Amino acid sequence: MSDINPLLQFRKDNNISQVELSNGLGISQAAISLIERSERNITPKIALLIKQVYGVDLPGYIKPVTKCVRALKGLSESDYELVYQLIIRLKANK
Repeated sequence: MSDINPLLQFRKDNNISQVELSNGLGISQAAISLIERSERNITPKIALLIKQVYGVDLPGYIKPVTKCVRALKGLSESDYELVYQLIIRLKANK
């Protein structure tokens, strides 16, 4: 995987502006900007929206998150968030 943020790479490869992407996903342009600057994580919800709306798996991200989401069904929202943050930390330490 390259060092470029996968969301930014997707946008550049498809010539999509942050505004167009935010409109397509129903989230704010500011959220897209924060994710691309690695100031906010891509949540499983956003990753799955990208998959549903654009039919794209972000390299090295969607497939592991999708598997994790399936495995964690039934957890409370707070427990889910704790597990998600752990996964992000583990991924960062690779």
